[in-house]
Amino acid sequence: MKLSIGIGLLIAAVQAAISIAAIRWAWKRPFFYWVWGGSMIFRAVVFAATAIVVYRFTNLNVAVTLVTLVTATMGFLVIEHGLSRTS
Repeated sequence: MKLSIGIGLLIAAVQAAISIAAIRWAWKRPFFYWVWGGSMIFRAVVFAATAIVVYRFTNLNVAVTLVTLVTATMGFLVIEHGLSRTS
C-alpha cells in the first residue's frame, strides 16, 4: 500500500511540475488559455493512463493509487493557483 501511495504522489508531482512549467512559459502570451486548458486535458489523460496501467499491468492497489493521485493533484492545483496570483 505504501508503494501505491508513493506512485500516486510521484505521478501527481511530475504532472504538476510539467503543468507549472508550461503555464509559466505561456503566462504573457496570447495563447495562455490554450496552454491552461491543455494542462487540464493532460491531467485527465494522465489519470486515465494511470488507472489503466495500474489495473492491468501491476499488482498495486488501484483505489489507493488513484485516490492519492487525485488528492495530491487537487493540492497541487491550489499551489498552482497561488503561484499564478503572485506572478
